[in-house]
Amino acid sequence: MFTQTIAKQMIDVHKTTFENSFKTMVEMQDQAEGMVNTWLEQAPWMPQEGKQVLGQWVTACKKSRDGYRQMVDESFEKAKDLFSATAPQTKVKKSS
Repeated sequence: MFTQTIAKQMIDVHKTTFENSFKTMVEMQDQAEGMVNTWLEQAPWMPQEGKQVLGQWVTACKKSRDGYRQMVDESFEKAKDLFSATAPQTKVKKSS
């Protein structure tokens, strides 16, 4: 098998693993956000300013999360491009 093919397959496996893990993390964060929002609706003692701060914090977390996802996606594309170059391919020697 060609080394470039193996490298591309490894990148694909890592990307799929990242995507699944990231999707799970997003679901957990969204679930936690929903729970906090429900809790805040039922907490009359919480001042409006505190609720606004929590809302801003959630927005900042989502923005950072999206930026991180974009950076990782770009890195995976760069890695794929690195191994897609037209460099000569070498075969992996099989040990007997």
